Amino acid sequence: MLENKKIDEFSQIYQLFLIHSEGQMWMGKKLSEYIKERKTDFFKKETTPKDSRVFISELLNIKKEIHELLFSKEEFKNLENVAFSLLMNKDLYPKQLANYIDFNMRSGFKGKSEEYIEQTLNDIISIFKNINSKHVFKIESEKKLSDRLIKDLYLSINAEKNLISKLKQECGITYVNKMSQMIKNLEINKSELEEYRMTTSNKSILNDIKFKVQVISQNVWNINKSDIFKIEIPPFMKFCIDDFENYYINKYKEKKLIWCLGLSKLEIQYLYLKEQKISISTLPQYLTLLSLEKHEKLSLEKISELLGCNVKIIIKDIKGLIFNPSFNPKHEINKGIILADINLENKEFKNTTIISINKDFNANQHKFNSLPLISKKTEDEIKEINKEEEKSLKKYEDNIIQATLTRIMKSRIGKETNHVWLVNEASKQIYLFKVDPQQIKENIEKLIEKNIIKRNHASYEYIA
Repeated sequence: MLENKKIDEFSQIYQLFLIHSEGQMWMGKKLSEYIKERKTDFFKKETTPKDSRVFISELLNIKKEIHELLFSKEEFKNLENVAFSLLMNKDLYPKQLANYIDFNMRSGFKGKSEEYIEQTLNDIISIFKNINSKHVFKIESEKKLSDRLIKDLYLSINAEKNLISKLKQECGITYVNKMSQMIKNLEINKSELEEYRMTTSNKSILNDIKFKVQVISQNVWNINKSDIFKIEIPPFMKFCIDDFENYYINKYKEKKLIWCLGLSKLEIQYLYLKEQKISISTLPQYLTLLSLEKHEKLSLEKISELLGCNVKIIIKDIKGLIFNPSFNPKHEINKGIILADINLENKEFKNTTIISINKDFNANQHKFNSLPLISKKTEDEIKEINKEEEKSLKKYEDNIIQATLTRIMKSRIGKETNHVWLVNEASKQIYLFKVDPQQIKENIEKLIEKNIIKRNHASYEYIA
């Protein structure tokens, strides 16, 4: 019927099936099978890694095609959602959707009109409605938003706010709480920095040093532990840190500042070159170059000793100074800002590797970046990361299930609650993911162990 566009006949059959409680689900399955048959090439390859831009764009085209086919009948709206929910039942979809959003927010929306951005965000929400693991999307989106905002890699704060607003409309304020807090942190920090510059007693010194501090809430943002480390810094940097810390702690006496030096960036001017160049670099890179100015050659081990930090931190930043494609697209070992006595074949860095400043360095651009490259993870590392993510996701799901069970039992004080009813009610109330009855049972047992509920023969009771 759909192939021949007999929509009226299809509608009549659909109305008949709606009489039965499982009718819509059955029709949804049939519609999802029809979509799979028409788009066999796409759905056969859905488990293979794909560029999220291509993957989500293809999926949106499929959704639009089906929507245009059924749009004449209002009752098909729910059927379309059921069909796509059945199709999009893997964690692949929420992760790819989060990647697609990240691409657009970083560069995809560049030069695009407000109308284009609005339409794209609406398309994103149309896909979001149908993903089953909304908690996976939430976790991935929080990570990527945190990275964009903290590294100042977003194109439009209005687009970020607009998406959060649309997600809030779909899933409520709790769902977007962390994302909203990140945006709020940015806005508060802007006024905080202005106030600091106005009130500090060291205005004359700080006017000569252009520095910016981003204060973030530790329990809201996604910060890697590796970005928090101690390192020996020059007196003028220590002065800036101490001065801001004194201001902040005096204003908020109950708070404590932890400096994430691994997230810091600064501009370096290279005055020794024939043409003046500027790089966007990390703090360890700057300190490494300072050390090399005082010594002709140094081993990585010696530099780490001078800076008082782990040699692993130095190695990843050294690679950025040599191989960043911004100035060295062919990854040649003699084209970097510094030189290293490493093997031409494997380019392996050791503690004993000797480095020195490359006085013949040249870059096509006046301004470039030397930020560390994202290293390719080994299969073992990927397996370990996936294992940790699964463990973290299971814990997150268990917390949601336990909170839901506790809320249900609190509302039924004085009433008898049997196991089957409690499992069914919890399944209805949990919308972020498709919950397994066995998982609910496991969490009932955990609540019993925690003395939150107790078992009375064949029923449960909340312990007030």
